[in-house]
Amino acid sequence: MLHFRTSLLCHPCYRDNLLILIMVGLLALSACSTSGNQKLKDQTQSSIEETIVPKKSTKQSVKDEFGAPYSSITADDGTEIWIYKYQHGTPWARNFIPIYNLFDSVTDLDITEMIVSFDNKGFVKKRELRKISDVSKRGITVQ
Repeated sequence: MLHFRTSLLCHPCYRDNLLILIMVGLLALSACSTSGNQKLKDQTQSSIEETIVPKKSTKQSVKDEFGAPYSSITADDGTEIWIYKYQHGTPWARNFIPIYNLFDSVTDLDITEMIVSFDNKGFVKKRELRKISDVSKRGITVQ
């Protein structure tokens, strides 16, 4: 009986289907992409409000919790603004159609941005978490 199963799985028809199934599975696993600060992935406005407290939290405490910012800006009045970013992309299924994807490729983007401003003494003035949904389009036909 074991010999029958082994020979059945070795049949070219089953081997091709198994190969296709493995390729589809690997494709599904490699489809999504993420970038940026992973600590923002599951954050909400309320969790940020608990973690970062105005007039109490400092630049160092924010850096200890979230790492270095994605970018920073210093305003004329001395206010420093740190921006943290996390992005998750999910490509559309049609992106995996050979040749077609050269002309049109679309990815849904879920972006989380955290903006923290500090006063001249290095204490948090304000913090905000923004969730943004966007679409990225690439290809020859995209203008």
